[in-house]
Amino acid sequence: MATEKKAPAKRKKKTAAELKTDLEAFKKRVADAEAKEYGAAIEAALTKQNVISGINVIKANVKGANELLILRKIGEMLGVKRLQITQSEPKPRQKKGS
Repeated sequence: MATEKKAPAKRKKKTAAELKTDLEAFKKRVADAEAKEYGAAIEAALTKQNVISGINVIKANVKGANELLILRKIGEMLGVKRLQITQSEPKPRQKKGS
């Protein structure tokens, strides 16, 4: 009994639009991977520099200052354009058994 060989399937060439969407998806995956990679290092550096305690000192010394205002001002001072910092309301948890 001889096995029959199937003809190799022809590859369909991707269109420019398909290649563009693939490229965008790849760029997003790379950006997510970089964010994860740098996230731990940045967190360690911020902890070492006592940034949180610095923000708490600012809140104590400046009446009416909150974390959002402080972060916005830091972004402005660093020259970050189109920085958007928002805080959303916490979502209520669903009750058990529903």
